[in-house]
Amino acid sequence: ELFIKACRGGLTSIVVRYIDEGQEVDAQDATQCTGLHYAAANGHVDVVRVLIGANASLEARDANKESPLIAACHRGECHGVSVLLAHGA
Repeated sequence: ELFIKACRGGLTSIVVRYIDEGQEVDAQDATQCTGLHYAAANGHVDVVRVLIGANASLEARDANKESPLIAACHRGECHGVSVLLAHGA
């Protein structure tokens, strides 16, 4: 899905446009990852903030039962972890 690819790629303006057009922020791909999983795991903190601002679930689980916070921890993305923790993850 293009929305999830935009989140994974850190394309903030495109993510914002999709959300403005009604995109479901907790949409999942085939591995049940959300855009927040990918944005956090890849250190795209601006996208993480946009998704959180659009009420993305901090507790969404992927196929491995991992949350976006755990995904960011596994990748060593301290900035993504910090933003998620600051918002209650």
